[in-house]
Amino acid sequence: MKETADLYRIHTERGEWAHIFLTEGRRKDDGNYWGTISVVSSYGEYGFIWSHMGCPLRVFLKNLTFDYAMGKFRSSAVYIFDFYETIKALKELVTDSYTGKEDKEILDVLQEIEDEGPCTHDELLRQITDELPDFANSHDIWEIAETMPDPQCKGFWDTIWPLMLAEFEKEKQNS
Repeated sequence: MKETADLYRIHTERGEWAHIFLTEGRRKDDGNYWGTISVVSSYGEYGFIWSHMGCPLRVFLKNLTFDYAMGKFRSSAVYIFDFYETIKALKELVTDSYTGKEDKEILDVLQEIEDEGPCTHDELLRQITDELPDFANSHDIWEIAETMPDPQCKGFWDTIWPLMLAEFEKEKQNS
């Protein structure tokens, strides 16, 4: 079955862009709304299909939060490992748990690792385990992994999403 989608072309002065495709309707059997959003943008691709929304798609999209929307659009790829915040959390663990010469040595090694620059969580844990085996074995450092929103997701949400919602509002006012 062929359907027509509404296309929104978003372009910013800074060169960011998005092509946003929407399809929506109401189910004949129970009257529920359904909707699809598909986005190709300078921040990546996003999309999802909702089968039961309770309201028209544009109204539904207007009320989404970052975590809910990105959870649907990207699932597990919304948050990424934050090396610097993880180092900070490890340093706080040391200062909260130790006193004396031992904590200075641990903090020095953590500072050296930080100065070397970002690495993956696995690489960080490997370095700590190799260089500070007593510290690694006495704490559950594998549970310490700070995250941050993926910059692509955050850029899309902060730059493109409000412009799309503004287009919805213009349409509403012009109808």
